Amino acid sequence: FKELGMEGDIIITQPRVGVRLDATISVMEAEPCEMEQALAAEKPRMPVDGPVHEEVAAASLPEKKRLRPRCSLLWGLAALLSCLIGGFVAWQTEFESYLQSYSPIIAKLSQQCHFFANNDVVDHVRHVNFIKRSKFECDEYSWVYLTLYPGQARVSVIRCRQPFSQWRDNQCLTKYYIKEVANAPA
Repeated sequence: FKELGMEGDIIITQPRVGVRLDATISVMEAEPCEMEQALAAEKPRMPVDGPVHEEVAAASLPEKKRLRPRCSLLWGLAALLSCLIGGFVAWQTEFESYLQSYSPIIAKLSQQCHFFANNDVVDHVRHVNFIKRSKFECDEYSWVYLTLYPGQARVSVIRCRQPFSQWRDNQCLTKYYIKEVANAPA
């Protein structure tokens, strides 16, 4: 307003109230001038029928598509399904038993035991030799799991009444065999 040569503020903004005009300003209602009325009269107006006007008005407003809720519902279901699958896989891997990864050993002996060896050893010759040297009572505990590593002087033997399972109580006995090494440090 200062550019127009007016001094002081004409429009005053009050916080939480709004905008107000300066009290020194008077506002008058004016009628449109004759020239504006003549221009408005010269414009030809097209007649508008009531029903046609309503049809056009109704047709011009597009209906809101309901893709948003359906799309978000699909994303929600996909996320829920992914969480369920991930949870199931994590649950299964948590309960995977170490003894279930053991591989069976076919030892041609008179014993009726079922022998299994740790799977991370390629050659099971030492396992078979240990089975031949040892006498296992296979009447009650016929499932035998051997853990034996090359270069180590100890053997872990877990004997169970039935195949080891993660889904039931297992009845097993554990024994450790340690062979004395002649040059072992004191």
